[in-house]
Amino acid sequence: MSEIRIGVKTEEPKSKVHFQIIGKKTQGIGYRAHIASIAITSGIEYLYVENLPKSKARKLEKVAVYAGSIEKNEKLKKFYDRITQSIPEEAIDVKITPMRPYHSLITIPPVRDFFALLTAGQLSKGIKYIEDSGNQSKEGFSNLQTGVRKLDEDLNKGFQNVVKALKSRKTIS
Repeated sequence: MSEIRIGVKTEEPKSKVHFQIIGKKTQGIGYRAHIASIAITSGIEYLYVENLPKSKARKLEKVAVYAGSIEKNEKLKKFYDRITQSIPEEAIDVKITPMRPYHSLITIPPVRDFFALLTAGQLSKGIKYIEDSGNQSKEGFSNLQTGVRKLDEDLNKGFQNVVKALKSRKTIS
């Protein structure tokens, strides 16, 4: 975890913990936002959640959670319990490691700063998605125009064949 400081200097947490969420599907489903929401409603003041590289051997996805509180560990224990009881539907085969004290000198940012970083990251993904959708729409519209043009040509040929057939009937009769 790298140190991130966005807001004003705040009081350091008295209690800090760390745990991981491991499973076949833990990333790309909004797990970080889910955890941030639980942190805010649990009164957690410090939070950092990151997607870790996928385990190559077992093909498992991991999410690391770092949380801190100005108060004693009870608030963090309740937060952890809520996380273990509130696994998103989209998550597959999830296991949550035991909560352990976090002793690193790397600072856990205030939860509002983490939420700002998470929001900015998700918006940047959304902008890319919108750009890609625009390009796909242009390509799709071009394909649609080609298809309509081909259909128009086929209908004209069919119509001309019908006209020819009708004209040939007149001359035969």
